[in-house]
Amino acid sequence: MSVLCAANRTTLLGTTLLIVASGLVLALPGANQSAFHPLRDDEEPPRVGGDLTLVGSLRLPPRLTTETPAGQNAGESTPTPALTLPPPLLLNLPVAGNESRRGTEPSGPLIVTPDHVFQPTSDQRRSAPASLVGELPPWLEGTRFGFSNSVASDHHQPRAVTPSETIRESPRRIEESTRDDQKETSDLESKWRLSHDPDRGLRLELREPNGPPSSYDLTIGFQNQIRYFGFVPGARQWTDSTGAKRSITPQSQFQYVRGRLTFEGHAITPRLGFLTTIDFNTVQANPQVTFQVGWLSYDLSERWRLHIGKGRVPGVREWQEPHRFVLGVDRTMATTFFRPGFSPGIWLRGDLGQDWPLILFLGNGYDAGTLSVNDLDLNPVVSANLAWEPLGAFGNGYSDLETEQGLRIRLGHTLTASRQGRSLQQSLGNFGPEETRVRLTDGTPLTAPSALGPGITVQRYNLMLATVDAAIKSGRGWSLSGEYFFRTIDGIETNAPAVTTSLFQHGFFAQGGWFLVPERLELFGRTSWVFGGQGTAREYVMGVNLRPTGSFNWCVTGDVVLIEDSAAEQVRTNYRAGDTGTLVRIQMVTAF
Repeated sequence: MSVLCAANRTTLLGTTLLIVASGLVLALPGANQSAFHPLRDDEEPPRVGGDLTLVGSLRLPPRLTTETPAGQNAGESTPTPALTLPPPLLLNLPVAGNESRRGTEPSGPLIVTPDHVFQPTSDQRRSAPASLVGELPPWLEGTRFGFSNSVASDHHQPRAVTPSETIRESPRRIEESTRDDQKETSDLESKWRLSHDPDRGLRLELREPNGPPSSYDLTIGFQNQIRYFGFVPGARQWTDSTGAKRSITPQSQFQYVRGRLTFEGHAITPRLGFLTTIDFNTVQANPQVTFQVGWLSYDLSERWRLHIGKGRVPGVREWQEPHRFVLGVDRTMATTFFRPGFSPGIWLRGDLGQDWPLILFLGNGYDAGTLSVNDLDLNPVVSANLAWEPLGAFGNGYSDLETEQGLRIRLGHTLTASRQGRSLQQSLGNFGPEETRVRLTDGTPLTAPSALGPGITVQRYNLMLATVDAAIKSGRGWSLSGEYFFRTIDGIETNAPAVTTSLFQHGFFAQGGWFLVPERLELFGRTSWVFGGQGTAREYVMGVNLRPTGSFNWCVTGDVVLIEDSAAEQVRTNYRAGDTGTLVRIQMVTAF
Protein backbone atom coordinates (compact mmCIF):
# COMPACT_ATOMS: atom_id res chain seq x y z
CA MET A 1 0.00 0.00 0.00
CA SER A 2 2.82 2.39 0.85
CA VAL A 3 4.43 1.62 -2.49
CA LEU A 4 1.16 2.31 -4.26
CA CYS A 5 0.71 5.58 -2.39
CA ALA A 6 4.26 6.58 -3.22
CA ALA A 7 3.61 5.80 -6.89
CA ASN A 8 0.45 7.82 -6.80
CA ARG A 9 2.24 10.73 -5.15
CA THR A 10 5.01 10.47 -7.74
CA THR A 11 2.48 10.50 -10.59
CA LEU A 12 0.62 13.43 -9.08
CA LEU A 13 3.86 15.32 -8.50
CA GLY A 14 5.00 14.68 -12.07
CA THR A 15 1.68 15.81 -13.47
CA THR A 16 1.78 18.96 -11.35
CA LEU A 17 5.35 19.75 -12.43
CA LEU A 18 4.37 19.23 -16.07
CA ILE A 19 1.46 21.66 -15.76
CA VAL A 20 3.65 24.24 -13.99
CA ALA A 21 6.40 23.90 -16.61
CA SER A 22 3.85 24.16 -19.38
CA GLY A 23 2.41 27.29 -17.84
CA LEU A 24 5.85 28.87 -17.68
CA VAL A 25 6.55 28.05 -21.31
CA LEU A 26 3.16 29.35 -22.40
CA ALA A 27 3.85 32.60 -20.57
CA LEU A 28 7.05 33.25 -22.52
CA PRO A 29 6.64 36.04 -25.11
CA GLY A 30 6.47 34.64 -28.64
CA ALA A 31 6.41 31.02 -27.48
CA ASN A 32 3.21 30.43 -29.41
CA GLN A 33 0.62 32.76 -30.89
CA SER A 34 -2.18 30.82 -29.27
CA ALA A 35 -0.65 30.82 -25.78
CA PHE A 36 -2.37 32.22 -22.72
CA HIS A 37 -0.55 34.56 -20.40
CA PRO A 38 -1.50 34.98 -16.72
CA LEU A 39 -2.43 38.52 -15.72
CA ARG A 40 -3.43 40.19 -12.53
CA ASP A 41 -6.90 41.67 -12.46
CA ASP A 42 -5.49 45.22 -12.52
CA GLU A 43 -2.84 44.52 -15.15
CA GLU A 44 -3.05 45.79 -18.76
CA PRO A 45 -2.75 43.22 -21.57
CA PRO A 46 0.83 43.05 -22.91
CA ARG A 47 1.87 43.32 -26.55
CA VAL A 48 3.78 40.27 -27.68
CA GLY A 49 5.26 40.43 -31.16
CA GLY A 50 3.51 41.57 -34.36
CA ASP A 51 -0.25 41.75 -34.02
CA LEU A 52 -0.41 39.24 -31.11
CA THR A 53 -2.56 40.10 -28.13
CA LEU A 54 -2.54 37.95 -24.98
CA VAL A 55 -5.28 38.65 -22.53
CA GLY A 56 -6.14 37.05 -19.21
CA SER A 57 -5.28 33.68 -17.81
CA LEU A 58 -6.46 30.11 -18.08
CA ARG A 59 -6.81 29.17 -14.40
CA LEU A 60 -8.39 25.75 -14.53
CA PRO A 61 -8.05 23.38 -11.57
CA PRO A 62 -6.90 19.87 -12.54
CA ARG A 63 -9.30 17.04 -11.94
CA LEU A 64 -7.84 13.76 -10.67
CA THR A 65 -9.57 10.53 -11.58
CA THR A 66 -8.43 6.95 -11.81
CA GLU A 67 -7.74 4.93 -14.93
CA THR A 68 -7.36 1.20 -15.43
CA PRO A 69 -4.21 0.26 -17.39
CA ALA A 70 -4.82 -0.83 -20.95
CA GLY A 71 -5.38 -4.57 -21.42
CA GLN A 72 -6.43 -5.23 -17.80
CA ASN A 73 -9.78 -5.60 -16.21
CA ALA A 74 -10.88 -3.35 -13.45
CA GLY A 75 -10.46 -6.11 -10.83
CA GLU A 76 -7.00 -7.28 -11.88
CA SER A 77 -5.01 -4.19 -10.82
CA THR A 78 -5.21 -1.03 -8.84
CA PRO A 79 -6.39 2.01 -10.87
CA THR A 80 -3.79 4.71 -11.51
CA PRO A 81 -4.55 8.39 -10.78
CA ALA A 82 -4.83 10.49 -13.99
CA LEU A 83 -5.63 14.05 -15.05
CA THR A 84 -9.09 14.26 -16.60
CA LEU A 85 -9.76 17.19 -18.97
CA PRO A 86 -13.21 18.78 -19.11
CA PRO A 87 -14.93 18.66 -22.52
CA PRO A 88 -13.95 21.47 -24.92
CA LEU A 89 -16.02 24.63 -25.26
CA LEU A 90 -16.62 26.69 -28.39
CA LEU A 91 -16.24 30.36 -27.44
CA ASN A 92 -16.57 33.62 -29.34
CA LEU A 93 -14.10 35.79 -27.46
CA PRO A 94 -13.75 39.58 -27.85
CA VAL A 95 -10.37 41.20 -28.25
CA ALA A 96 -9.07 43.31 -25.36
CA GLY A 97 -5.88 45.33 -25.60
CA ASN A 98 -4.44 45.62 -29.09
CA GLU A 99 -6.78 46.22 -32.00
CA SER A 100 -6.53 43.86 -34.90
CA ARG A 101 -4.96 45.09 -38.10
CA ARG A 102 -7.01 47.71 -40.04
CA GLY A 103 -9.84 47.43 -37.53
CA THR A 104 -10.97 43.96 -38.63
CA GLU A 105 -12.80 41.64 -36.29
CA PRO A 106 -10.84 39.18 -34.10
CA SER A 107 -9.96 35.78 -35.41
CA GLY A 108 -12.08 33.76 -32.91
CA PRO A 109 -13.96 31.78 -31.94
CA LEU A 110 -11.63 29.37 -30.07
CA ILE A 111 -12.11 25.92 -28.59
CA VAL A 112 -10.64 26.06 -25.09
CA THR A 113 -9.81 23.19 -22.75
CA PRO A 114 -7.55 23.31 -19.66
CA ASP A 115 -4.41 22.74 -21.72
CA HIS A 116 -5.54 23.24 -25.31
CA VAL A 117 -6.08 26.40 -27.37
CA PHE A 118 -7.70 25.27 -30.60
CA GLN A 119 -8.11 27.65 -33.58
CA PRO A 120 -10.62 26.49 -36.23
CA THR A 121 -10.21 27.10 -39.96
CA SER A 122 -12.03 29.91 -41.78
CA ASP A 123 -14.72 27.51 -43.02
CA GLN A 124 -15.27 26.24 -39.50
CA ARG A 125 -15.42 29.78 -38.16
CA ARG A 126 -18.02 30.76 -40.73
CA SER A 127 -20.25 27.88 -39.63
CA ALA A 128 -19.63 28.43 -35.91
CA PRO A 129 -22.22 30.17 -33.75
CA ALA A 130 -21.51 33.67 -32.58
CA SER A 131 -21.84 32.96 -28.87
CA LEU A 132 -20.98 30.39 -26.23
CA VAL A 133 -22.09 26.89 -27.14
CA GLY A 134 -23.56 25.22 -24.09
CA GLU A 135 -23.61 26.47 -20.56
CA LEU A 136 -20.49 27.80 -18.88
CA PRO A 137 -19.39 25.22 -16.28
CA PRO A 138 -18.50 26.33 -12.74
CA TRP A 139 -14.80 25.70 -13.25
CA LEU A 140 -14.71 28.42 -15.98
CA GLU A 141 -16.59 31.10 -14.08
CA GLY A 142 -14.55 34.26 -13.55
CA THR A 143 -11.85 33.16 -16.03
CA ARG A 144 -10.59 35.76 -18.51
CA PHE A 145 -9.59 34.67 -21.99
CA GLY A 146 -7.60 36.18 -24.83
CA PHE A 147 -6.11 35.06 -28.13
CA SER A 148 -3.92 36.02 -31.07
CA ASN A 149 -5.29 37.87 -34.10
CA SER A 150 -3.63 35.38 -36.44
CA VAL A 151 -5.61 32.39 -37.63
CA ALA A 152 -4.97 28.92 -38.95
CA SER A 153 -4.57 28.46 -42.68
CA ASP A 154 -7.47 26.87 -44.53
CA HIS A 155 -5.25 24.42 -46.40
CA HIS A 156 -4.29 22.39 -43.30
CA GLN A 157 -6.12 21.01 -40.30
CA PRO A 158 -6.92 23.25 -37.35
CA ARG A 159 -3.95 23.64 -35.03
CA ALA A 160 -4.20 22.46 -31.40
CA VAL A 161 -1.29 23.26 -29.08
CA THR A 162 -0.86 21.38 -25.82
CA PRO A 163 1.67 22.31 -23.15
CA SER A 164 3.89 19.34 -23.92
CA GLU A 165 3.80 20.06 -27.65
CA THR A 166 4.71 23.66 -26.92
CA ILE A 167 7.75 22.50 -24.98
CA ARG A 168 8.89 20.34 -27.87
CA GLU A 169 8.06 22.84 -30.63
CA SER A 170 11.19 24.27 -32.23
CA PRO A 171 11.74 28.00 -32.94
CA ARG A 172 11.87 27.28 -36.68
CA ARG A 173 8.49 25.61 -36.63
CA ILE A 174 7.03 28.50 -34.67
CA GLU A 175 8.44 30.98 -37.21
CA GLU A 176 6.99 29.04 -40.15
CA SER A 177 3.61 28.77 -38.45
CA THR A 178 3.61 32.49 -37.71
CA ARG A 179 4.43 33.29 -41.34
CA ASP A 180 1.59 31.07 -42.61
CA ASP A 181 -0.85 32.62 -40.16
CA GLN A 182 0.12 36.15 -41.15
CA LYS A 183 -0.35 35.30 -44.85
CA GLU A 184 -3.79 33.89 -44.09
CA THR A 185 -4.71 37.04 -42.18
CA SER A 186 -3.58 39.20 -45.12
CA ASP A 187 -5.66 37.10 -47.51
CA LEU A 188 -8.71 37.48 -45.33
CA GLU A 189 -8.30 41.25 -45.24
CA SER A 190 -8.82 41.40 -49.03
CA LYS A 191 -12.58 41.15 -48.99
CA TRP A 192 -15.79 42.80 -50.10
CA ARG A 193 -16.95 45.70 -47.96
CA LEU A 194 -20.54 46.90 -47.78
CA SER A 195 -21.33 50.57 -47.11
CA HIS A 196 -23.91 53.22 -47.96
CA ASP A 197 -23.43 56.36 -50.03
CA PRO A 198 -26.23 58.82 -49.13
CA ASP A 199 -26.22 60.36 -52.63
CA ARG A 200 -26.09 57.11 -54.59
CA GLY A 201 -27.14 54.03 -52.65
CA LEU A 202 -25.76 50.76 -51.33
CA ARG A 203 -22.08 50.32 -52.17
CA LEU A 204 -20.24 47.00 -52.45
CA GLU A 205 -16.48 47.34 -52.80
CA LEU A 206 -13.58 44.91 -52.99
CA ARG A 207 -11.08 46.19 -50.45
CA GLU A 208 -7.37 45.55 -50.91
CA PRO A 209 -5.71 47.34 -47.96
CA ASN A 210 -2.16 46.56 -48.97
CA GLY A 211 -2.59 47.04 -52.71
CA PRO A 212 -3.65 49.65 -55.29
CA PRO A 213 -7.17 51.21 -55.30
CA SER A 214 -9.93 48.70 -55.78
CA SER A 215 -10.77 47.79 -59.37
CA TYR A 216 -14.25 46.54 -58.52
CA ASP A 217 -17.13 48.27 -56.81
CA LEU A 218 -20.87 48.40 -57.36
CA THR A 219 -23.39 50.92 -56.08
CA ILE A 220 -27.10 50.09 -56.32
CA GLY A 221 -29.56 52.94 -55.94
CA PHE A 222 -33.34 53.06 -55.95
CA GLN A 223 -35.36 56.22 -56.57
CA ASN A 224 -39.10 56.75 -56.34
CA GLN A 225 -41.27 59.67 -57.40
CA ILE A 226 -44.95 59.22 -56.57
CA ARG A 227 -47.43 62.02 -57.25
CA TYR A 228 -51.03 63.08 -57.16
CA PHE A 229 -52.05 65.85 -59.53
CA GLY A 230 -55.29 67.51 -60.39
CA PHE A 231 -56.03 70.07 -63.11
CA VAL A 232 -58.97 72.47 -63.19
CA PRO A 233 -59.43 74.06 -66.67
CA GLY A 234 -59.71 77.80 -66.96
CA ALA A 235 -61.05 77.54 -70.54
CA ARG A 236 -62.97 74.98 -72.56
CA GLN A 237 -60.77 74.74 -75.64
CA TRP A 238 -57.86 76.18 -77.58
CA THR A 239 -57.00 76.48 -81.29
CA ASP A 240 -53.60 75.33 -82.55
CA SER A 241 -51.64 76.60 -85.57
CA THR A 242 -53.23 74.05 -87.86
CA GLY A 243 -56.66 75.55 -87.16
CA ALA A 244 -57.85 72.59 -85.10
CA LYS A 245 -59.88 73.24 -81.96
CA ARG A 246 -58.81 71.12 -79.00
CA SER A 247 -60.64 70.58 -75.74
CA ILE A 248 -59.11 71.39 -72.35
CA THR A 249 -60.22 68.66 -69.95
CA PRO A 250 -59.96 68.30 -66.18
CA GLN A 251 -57.62 65.72 -64.69
CA SER A 252 -57.27 63.95 -61.34
CA GLN A 253 -54.97 60.97 -60.89
CA PHE A 254 -52.22 59.29 -58.92
CA GLN A 255 -49.00 58.57 -60.78
CA TYR A 256 -45.88 56.53 -60.23
CA VAL A 257 -43.91 59.11 -62.16
CA ARG A 258 -40.43 57.64 -61.84
CA GLY A 259 -39.17 54.41 -60.39
CA ARG A 260 -35.48 54.12 -61.12
CA LEU A 261 -33.03 51.35 -60.35
CA THR A 262 -29.41 52.44 -60.82
CA PHE A 263 -26.27 50.32 -61.07
CA GLU A 264 -22.93 52.11 -61.17
CA GLY A 265 -19.34 51.48 -60.24
CA HIS A 266 -15.95 50.42 -61.59
CA ALA A 267 -14.58 47.22 -63.10
CA ILE A 268 -11.31 45.79 -64.40
CA THR A 269 -9.41 48.97 -63.53
CA PRO A 270 -10.25 51.87 -61.19
CA ARG A 271 -10.33 54.16 -64.23
CA LEU A 272 -13.09 52.25 -66.02
CA GLY A 273 -16.57 53.15 -64.78
CA PHE A 274 -20.08 52.12 -65.74
CA LEU A 275 -23.68 53.18 -65.12
CA THR A 276 -27.01 51.65 -66.09
CA THR A 277 -30.49 52.79 -65.07
CA ILE A 278 -33.74 50.91 -65.45
CA ASP A 279 -36.81 53.13 -65.44
CA PHE A 280 -40.42 52.15 -64.75
CA ASN A 281 -43.56 54.27 -64.45
CA THR A 282 -47.30 54.49 -64.87
CA VAL A 283 -47.35 57.60 -67.06
CA GLN A 284 -46.32 55.84 -70.26
CA ALA A 285 -48.62 53.45 -72.08
CA ASN A 286 -46.01 51.08 -73.52
CA PRO A 287 -43.44 50.03 -72.55
CA GLN A 288 -43.60 50.85 -68.86
CA VAL A 289 -40.10 49.51 -68.14
CA THR A 290 -37.32 51.12 -70.17
CA PHE A 291 -33.57 51.42 -70.33
CA GLN A 292 -33.18 55.10 -69.46
CA VAL A 293 -29.46 55.92 -69.59
CA GLY A 294 -26.23 53.99 -69.44
CA TRP A 295 -22.60 54.37 -70.28
CA LEU A 296 -19.02 53.31 -69.86
CA SER A 297 -16.54 55.94 -68.72
CA TYR A 298 -12.77 56.18 -68.58
CA ASP A 299 -10.73 58.59 -66.49
CA LEU A 300 -8.26 60.21 -68.86
CA SER A 301 -6.77 62.20 -65.97
CA GLU A 302 -7.76 63.57 -62.60
CA ARG A 303 -9.81 66.28 -64.36
CA TRP A 304 -11.18 64.64 -67.50
CA ARG A 305 -13.47 61.67 -67.96
CA LEU A 306 -14.64 60.24 -71.29
CA HIS A 307 -18.10 58.65 -71.60
CA ILE A 308 -19.71 56.57 -74.31
CA GLY A 309 -23.30 55.35 -74.17
CA LYS A 310 -26.68 57.02 -73.77
CA GLY A 311 -27.03 60.22 -71.77
CA ARG A 312 -28.62 63.65 -71.52
CA VAL A 313 -27.87 66.18 -74.24
CA PRO A 314 -26.57 68.97 -71.96
CA GLY A 315 -28.30 71.88 -73.69
CA VAL A 316 -30.17 73.31 -70.67
CA ARG A 317 -28.89 73.76 -67.11
CA GLU A 318 -32.07 72.72 -65.27
CA TRP A 319 -32.31 69.67 -67.56
CA GLN A 320 -28.88 68.59 -66.34
CA GLU A 321 -30.11 68.48 -62.73
CA PRO A 322 -31.61 65.09 -61.77
CA HIS A 323 -35.30 65.36 -60.96
CA ARG A 324 -34.82 65.10 -57.17
CA PHE A 325 -32.56 68.17 -57.17
CA VAL A 326 -34.95 70.61 -58.86
CA LEU A 327 -36.58 73.25 -56.68
CA GLY A 328 -40.22 72.32 -57.25
CA VAL A 329 -42.23 69.22 -58.11
CA ASP A 330 -40.53 68.96 -61.50
CA ARG A 331 -38.84 71.09 -64.13
CA THR A 332 -40.45 74.34 -65.28
CA MET A 333 -42.65 74.78 -68.34
CA ALA A 334 -39.99 76.82 -70.16
CA THR A 335 -37.34 74.16 -69.54
CA THR A 336 -39.75 71.49 -70.76
CA PHE A 337 -40.40 73.49 -73.93
CA PHE A 338 -36.79 74.29 -74.88
CA ARG A 339 -34.70 71.43 -73.55
CA PRO A 340 -33.27 68.61 -75.65
CA GLY A 341 -33.63 64.98 -74.61
CA PHE A 342 -31.53 61.84 -74.38
CA SER A 343 -29.28 60.52 -77.10
CA PRO A 344 -26.68 57.82 -77.62
CA GLY A 345 -23.29 59.42 -78.10
CA ILE A 346 -19.88 60.19 -76.72
CA TRP A 347 -19.08 63.02 -74.32
CA LEU A 348 -16.30 64.48 -72.27
CA ARG A 349 -16.68 65.89 -68.77
CA GLY A 350 -13.99 67.83 -67.01
CA ASP A 351 -12.76 71.10 -65.66
CA LEU A 352 -10.92 73.83 -67.56
CA GLY A 353 -9.68 75.00 -64.19
CA GLN A 354 -10.67 74.50 -60.62
CA ASP A 355 -13.83 76.59 -61.10
CA TRP A 356 -14.78 75.91 -64.75
CA PRO A 357 -16.71 72.62 -65.24
CA LEU A 358 -17.30 71.72 -68.89
CA ILE A 359 -19.29 69.10 -70.83
CA LEU A 360 -18.76 68.45 -74.55
CA PHE A 361 -21.31 66.13 -76.21
CA LEU A 362 -21.61 64.50 -79.64
CA GLY A 363 -24.71 62.37 -80.19
CA ASN A 364 -27.25 60.98 -82.63
CA GLY A 365 -29.86 63.71 -82.30
CA TYR A 366 -31.52 66.48 -80.29
CA ASP A 367 -34.01 64.03 -78.77
CA ALA A 368 -33.02 60.61 -80.06
CA GLY A 369 -33.34 58.51 -76.91
CA THR A 370 -35.95 56.11 -78.30
CA LEU A 371 -35.45 56.49 -82.06
CA SER A 372 -34.94 53.31 -84.01
CA VAL A 373 -32.01 52.70 -86.35
CA ASN A 374 -34.21 53.51 -89.35
CA ASP A 375 -35.10 56.93 -87.91
CA LEU A 376 -31.49 58.08 -87.54
CA ASP A 377 -29.62 60.07 -90.16
CA LEU A 378 -26.09 61.36 -90.69
CA ASN A 379 -26.71 64.64 -88.83
CA PRO A 380 -25.51 64.51 -85.22
CA VAL A 381 -26.22 66.84 -82.33
CA VAL A 382 -23.34 68.86 -80.85
CA SER A 383 -23.67 70.44 -77.42
CA ALA A 384 -21.42 72.22 -74.93
CA ASN A 385 -22.15 73.21 -71.34
CA LEU A 386 -19.77 75.52 -69.46
CA ALA A 387 -20.08 76.98 -65.96
CA TRP A 388 -18.06 79.26 -63.71
CA GLU A 389 -18.17 78.61 -59.97
CA PRO A 390 -15.85 81.25 -58.49
CA LEU A 391 -16.48 80.35 -54.82
CA GLY A 392 -16.08 76.60 -55.23
CA ALA A 393 -18.34 73.75 -56.31
CA PHE A 394 -21.97 74.87 -56.44
CA GLY A 395 -23.24 71.52 -55.19
CA ASN A 396 -26.45 69.64 -55.87
CA GLY A 397 -29.67 71.32 -56.90
CA TYR A 398 -30.95 74.86 -56.42
CA SER A 399 -32.06 74.77 -52.77
CA ASP A 400 -29.69 76.20 -50.15
CA LEU A 401 -29.78 72.94 -48.25
CA GLU A 402 -26.03 72.50 -47.68
CA THR A 403 -25.58 75.74 -45.74
CA GLU A 404 -22.25 74.64 -44.24
CA GLN A 405 -20.66 75.31 -47.64
CA GLY A 406 -21.40 79.03 -47.32
CA LEU A 407 -22.04 81.42 -50.19
CA ARG A 408 -21.91 79.81 -53.65
CA ILE A 409 -22.39 81.31 -57.09
CA ARG A 410 -22.68 79.75 -60.54
CA LEU A 411 -22.80 81.44 -63.94
CA GLY A 412 -23.24 79.28 -67.00
CA HIS A 413 -23.73 79.09 -70.74
CA THR A 414 -24.78 76.29 -73.11
CA LEU A 415 -24.80 75.95 -76.88
CA THR A 416 -26.48 73.17 -78.89
CA ALA A 417 -26.82 72.66 -82.65
CA SER A 418 -28.49 69.95 -84.71
CA ARG A 419 -30.02 69.23 -88.09
CA GLN A 420 -33.44 67.70 -87.40
CA GLY A 421 -35.92 65.71 -89.44
CA ARG A 422 -39.40 64.24 -89.11
CA SER A 423 -38.89 60.71 -87.83
CA LEU A 424 -41.22 57.78 -88.37
CA GLN A 425 -41.67 57.30 -84.62
CA GLN A 426 -42.61 60.94 -84.11
CA SER A 427 -45.03 60.90 -87.01
CA LEU A 428 -46.74 57.91 -85.37
CA GLY A 429 -46.81 59.69 -82.02
CA ASN A 430 -44.53 57.18 -80.28
CA PHE A 431 -42.64 59.03 -77.57
CA GLY A 432 -40.75 58.04 -74.48
CA PRO A 433 -41.74 59.52 -71.09
CA GLU A 434 -38.88 62.04 -71.16
CA GLU A 435 -39.19 63.09 -74.81
CA THR A 436 -40.50 66.48 -75.91
CA ARG A 437 -41.27 67.50 -79.47
CA VAL A 438 -39.97 70.70 -80.97
CA ARG A 439 -43.03 72.94 -80.95
CA LEU A 440 -44.31 76.33 -81.94
CA THR A 441 -44.93 78.67 -79.03
CA ASP A 442 -48.65 77.91 -79.00
CA GLY A 443 -47.86 74.23 -78.40
CA THR A 444 -48.32 72.92 -81.94
CA PRO A 445 -45.64 70.38 -82.99
CA LEU A 446 -43.41 71.91 -85.67
CA THR A 447 -43.63 68.81 -87.89
CA ALA A 448 -47.43 68.48 -87.62
CA PRO A 449 -49.18 68.73 -91.01
CA SER A 450 -50.27 72.34 -91.76
CA ALA A 451 -48.35 73.72 -88.75
CA LEU A 452 -46.82 76.49 -90.92
CA GLY A 453 -49.77 76.81 -93.29
CA PRO A 454 -52.50 74.78 -94.96
CA GLY A 455 -51.07 71.65 -96.56
CA ILE A 456 -47.47 72.45 -95.53
CA THR A 457 -45.48 69.88 -93.57
CA VAL A 458 -41.97 70.50 -92.29
CA GLN A 459 -39.54 67.79 -93.35
CA ARG A 460 -36.18 69.04 -92.11
CA TYR A 461 -34.75 72.04 -90.26
CA ASN A 462 -31.71 73.39 -88.49
CA LEU A 463 -31.95 74.01 -84.76
CA MET A 464 -29.65 76.07 -82.55
CA LEU A 465 -30.23 76.58 -78.84
CA ALA A 466 -28.25 78.91 -76.59
CA THR A 467 -28.83 79.55 -72.89
CA VAL A 468 -27.34 81.63 -70.09
CA ASP A 469 -27.97 80.85 -66.45
CA ALA A 470 -27.16 82.20 -63.00
CA ALA A 471 -27.69 80.83 -59.50
CA ILE A 472 -26.79 81.76 -55.94
CA LYS A 473 -26.99 79.91 -52.64
CA SER A 474 -26.58 82.27 -49.72
CA GLY A 475 -25.39 79.81 -47.10
CA ARG A 476 -28.16 81.27 -44.91
CA GLY A 477 -31.10 79.28 -46.21
CA TRP A 478 -32.23 81.27 -49.25
CA SER A 479 -31.45 80.83 -52.94
CA LEU A 480 -32.14 82.48 -56.32
CA SER A 481 -31.69 81.02 -59.80
CA GLY A 482 -32.78 81.48 -63.37
CA GLU A 483 -32.05 80.65 -67.00
CA TYR A 484 -32.78 82.40 -70.31
CA PHE A 485 -33.28 80.45 -73.56
CA PHE A 486 -32.74 81.49 -77.18
CA ARG A 487 -33.69 79.11 -79.99
CA THR A 488 -33.49 79.65 -83.73
CA ILE A 489 -35.01 77.29 -86.29
CA ASP A 490 -33.96 77.91 -89.89
CA GLY A 491 -33.13 76.02 -93.09
CA ILE A 492 -36.70 74.73 -92.99
CA GLU A 493 -37.51 72.24 -95.75
CA THR A 494 -41.19 71.59 -96.46
CA ASN A 495 -43.23 69.48 -98.85
CA ALA A 496 -44.49 72.67 -100.51
CA PRO A 497 -43.37 76.31 -100.67
CA ALA A 498 -43.93 78.05 -97.34
CA VAL A 499 -43.98 81.67 -96.29
CA THR A 500 -42.19 80.93 -93.02
CA THR A 501 -38.61 79.69 -93.45
CA SER A 502 -37.22 80.54 -90.03
CA LEU A 503 -38.41 80.93 -86.44
CA PHE A 504 -37.04 82.60 -83.34
CA GLN A 505 -38.22 81.55 -79.89
CA HIS A 506 -37.05 82.69 -76.48
CA GLY A 507 -38.07 82.47 -72.84
CA PHE A 508 -36.87 82.12 -69.27
CA PHE A 509 -37.54 80.81 -65.81
CA ALA A 510 -36.78 82.50 -62.48
CA GLN A 511 -37.18 80.96 -59.04
CA GLY A 512 -36.28 81.42 -55.40
CA GLY A 513 -36.48 79.44 -52.18
CA TRP A 514 -36.26 80.22 -48.48
CA PHE A 515 -36.04 77.76 -45.60
CA LEU A 516 -38.56 78.70 -42.93
CA VAL A 517 -37.12 75.86 -40.81
CA PRO A 518 -33.41 75.32 -41.61
CA GLU A 519 -32.84 72.24 -43.77
CA ARG A 520 -36.41 71.03 -43.21
CA LEU A 521 -39.18 73.34 -44.47
CA GLU A 522 -38.65 75.44 -47.61
CA LEU A 523 -41.05 77.87 -49.24
CA PHE A 524 -40.46 78.49 -52.96
CA GLY A 525 -41.89 80.44 -55.85
CA ARG A 526 -41.12 80.48 -59.55
CA THR A 527 -42.35 81.59 -62.92
CA SER A 528 -41.51 80.74 -66.52
CA TRP A 529 -42.39 82.32 -69.87
CA VAL A 530 -42.13 81.36 -73.55
CA PHE A 531 -42.27 83.95 -76.37
CA GLY A 532 -42.58 83.50 -80.12
CA GLY A 533 -44.50 84.32 -83.28
CA GLN A 534 -47.37 81.98 -82.47
CA GLY A 535 -48.11 83.24 -78.97
CA THR A 536 -46.88 83.67 -75.41
CA ALA A 537 -47.10 81.07 -72.65
CA ARG A 538 -46.61 81.65 -68.93
CA GLU A 539 -46.91 80.02 -65.51
CA TYR A 540 -46.79 81.14 -61.86
CA VAL A 541 -45.94 78.66 -59.10
CA MET A 542 -46.01 78.66 -55.30
CA GLY A 543 -45.03 75.64 -53.27
CA VAL A 544 -43.35 74.11 -50.27
CA ASN A 545 -40.67 71.44 -49.77
CA LEU A 546 -40.64 69.33 -46.61
CA ARG A 547 -37.40 67.41 -46.06
CA PRO A 548 -37.79 65.14 -43.01
CA THR A 549 -34.11 64.17 -42.91
CA GLY A 550 -32.66 67.50 -44.03
CA SER A 551 -31.37 66.00 -47.27
CA PHE A 552 -32.27 65.51 -50.93
CA ASN A 553 -32.97 61.82 -50.31
CA TRP A 554 -36.48 62.29 -48.91
CA CYS A 555 -38.73 65.17 -49.88
CA VAL A 556 -42.45 65.84 -49.83
CA THR A 557 -43.42 68.66 -52.20
CA GLY A 558 -46.65 70.41 -52.92
CA ASP A 559 -47.30 73.25 -55.36
CA VAL A 560 -50.05 75.21 -57.07
CA VAL A 561 -49.45 76.24 -60.70
CA LEU A 562 -51.42 78.85 -62.63
CA ILE A 563 -50.94 78.15 -66.36
CA GLU A 564 -51.86 80.35 -69.30
CA ASP A 565 -51.64 78.91 -72.84
CA SER A 566 -49.05 76.21 -72.11
CA ALA A 567 -46.45 75.86 -74.86
CA ALA A 568 -45.04 72.60 -73.50
CA GLU A 569 -46.31 69.05 -73.35
CA GLN A 570 -44.63 66.23 -71.47
CA VAL A 571 -46.24 63.46 -69.46
CA ARG A 572 -43.87 63.50 -66.50
CA THR A 573 -44.13 67.23 -65.82
CA ASN A 574 -47.96 67.28 -66.23
CA TYR A 575 -47.90 70.03 -68.88
CA ARG A 576 -50.28 69.73 -71.84
CA ALA A 577 -50.03 71.94 -74.90
CA GLY A 578 -52.63 74.73 -74.95
CA ASP A 579 -53.79 74.25 -71.34
CA THR A 580 -55.05 77.20 -69.33
CA GLY A 581 -56.06 76.56 -65.75
CA THR A 582 -54.85 75.57 -62.29
CA LEU A 583 -52.60 72.60 -61.62
CA VAL A 584 -52.25 71.17 -58.09
CA ARG A 585 -49.55 68.62 -57.33
CA ILE A 586 -48.41 66.72 -54.22
CA GLN A 587 -45.59 64.24 -54.42
CA MET A 588 -43.01 62.28 -52.45
CA VAL A 589 -39.48 61.57 -53.66
CA THR A 590 -37.13 59.07 -52.03
CA ALA A 591 -33.65 57.96 -53.01
CA PHE A 592 -31.60 55.31 -51.23
